[in-house]
Amino acid sequence: MHHSRTTNQNGAAPYPARPGEWWFPACDRTSTKPAPSGSAGRTVDSPVWCVSRGVDRGFLGSRQRQMLHLGHCRYPIRVQYAQERVRASASRRRIAEGRWCVALGRLMRRAVDSVAGRTCAQTVWERLEAVALVGQHVGMGGHVSSSGEERFLAAFFHASKLRRPLVVLDVGANEGDFTAAVLAGASAHGAECRVIAFEPSDSAFRALEHRFGARGDVTLVKAAVGNRKGTARLYYDQPGSGLSSLYKRRLDHFGIGFERGEEVSMIDLASACADENVRCIDLLKLDVEGSELQVLEGSAPLLRAGVIGVIQFEFGGCNIDSRTFFQDFWYTFSGHYDMYRIVRDGLWPIPAYEERLERFTTTNYVAIRRGS
Repeated sequence: MHHSRTTNQNGAAPYPARPGEWWFPACDRTSTKPAPSGSAGRTVDSPVWCVSRGVDRGFLGSRQRQMLHLGHCRYPIRVQYAQERVRASASRRRIAEGRWCVALGRLMRRAVDSVAGRTCAQTVWERLEAVALVGQHVGMGGHVSSSGEERFLAAFFHASKLRRPLVVLDVGANEGDFTAAVLAGASAHGAECRVIAFEPSDSAFRALEHRFGARGDVTLVKAAVGNRKGTARLYYDQPGSGLSSLYKRRLDHFGIGFERGEEVSMIDLASACADENVRCIDLLKLDVEGSELQVLEGSAPLLRAGVIGVIQFEFGGCNIDSRTFFQDFWYTFSGHYDMYRIVRDGLWPIPAYEERLERFTTTNYVAIRRGS
């Protein structure tokens, strides 16, 4: 309530009424101490003076600020004046912090320039690079439990608002670790889910049948997925290997030979969806050791129709053998999908293509259709 003049119990008026000054009924208005010099008539205990000093020097705690906002103060407060001082003080702090950041950045740049490109520091730079890649979760996509995929699946099911059962395609299922993670995530979030798992290897497919053959919500398809129907040669170092690929990989530098293999059937994803009566794919997971672009080529009708919501794929050393690059994925998805890198606790956006993204160590990425 705004008063033109207020008196205490003795009828005195210790504070002159001025425009913009707010008085509270519970205020103690008995102070008659003289105003300090330069306070423009405000008393020593006047909150206008005290608040401005407290804000400038950071003396006000959260409880005090709350009391000021609620009006539980012993003295009148010029709210507008105090708020302006708060904003001015915050602005000064931001400017000061900015200047410190600039100065620190210049100092760090000078320190880096003094050793950049020097032979004496190359070992240090290589170790820093390795640490930076681990920090970015690059090269950490080897297993579902440690790659961040489980957290991604939890977020995927949590964000899903569909009433119909979700459809997940596990292309390159191997022995079914990702399928198991999908089923666990769906169960934890009370979501209905249908999984269609594709695996061409005889040994790995037997493991899938043993693990999920009795489940009604999992469909197993013994075939490789590519850009055509027919047959292909599947190469591996040993039966059921997670390194199995349609490309004869060159891994001599790891002491791994790829001389063994088997003939497998191949199908394109559009035909497979027609066979399984799938009209919409909520999540398409690709782990096909270098053949991801072939799968996407066979999915062209589905991509054009916009029926694939989320695509998760691996990118790493196998793409050296297939001579495919991150740039190929970028241009495949650009215009309709937003791309992210899976990190340990979420997704990190990739707003634009850069050549430094061509890192051939196993890393998981996600493409999410815009508007989905």
